Amino acid sequence: WYRRVGLASSRAASVSRRTRCRTPYTPRASWSGLGRGQPHSAWSRRGYEAAGGAASASAAAFLVPHATHPLALAGRSRRAADAVSTIAVFGASGRTGSEVVLQALERGEEVSCLVRDRIRLTAPRDHAEMDLRKGSMHNFSPYMNDKMVRTEGSVLNRADVDDVFDGNNITGVVVALGGKTREVGPTLLFDGTTHIIAACKAHGVKRICV
Repeated sequence: WYRRVGLASSRAASVSRRTRCRTPYTPRASWSGLGRGQPHSAWSRRGYEAAGGAASASAAAFLVPHATHPLALAGRSRRAADAVSTIAVFGASGRTGSEVVLQALERGEEVSCLVRDRIRLTAPRDHAEMDLRKGSMHNFSPYMNDKMVRTEGSVLNRADVDDVFDGNNITGVVVALGGKTREVGPTLLFDGTTHIIAACKAHGVKRICV
């Protein structure tokens, strides 16, 4: 009896699997907030409008309206007002740090950098619109670009870290520290990041990327 029941169960499971495999695939809805596996034409705005608004009321309920909450609108207005900000970049002379500086300048942001050696702060790649050449300081230094502020020092010195923030209205921080241990020491990442976070708290900066 047990064998017969087990055989029947296995056959039913096999039929169920074949049935699921033959079910036509319905792509995931592209609108945010919608569930998986629902027909795209019934749940998306485009499909809803193409159907002349004939979709069911339950489907229409899932259409996400524009934000109308006062806090959401206020947040958007603040972001629009702060479109140009000043970003502090630690480790700006490295490969990652110099790329962060360049991308910030491309977006029209202002950058305040901390480097151990100012000569090592060079453009990471060519950029025709900004007249930059890879490995060159041309237009990639405070003397030729008024959107850059450069501080020469070490993240192991809290005073040097504070100099990056002082008077620059920093709104965000990017930490791109690195280097060979024999050159920067074994505690650079830990101690340096500790000083940076302490400076962020002191200057009221709440955005940091490590």
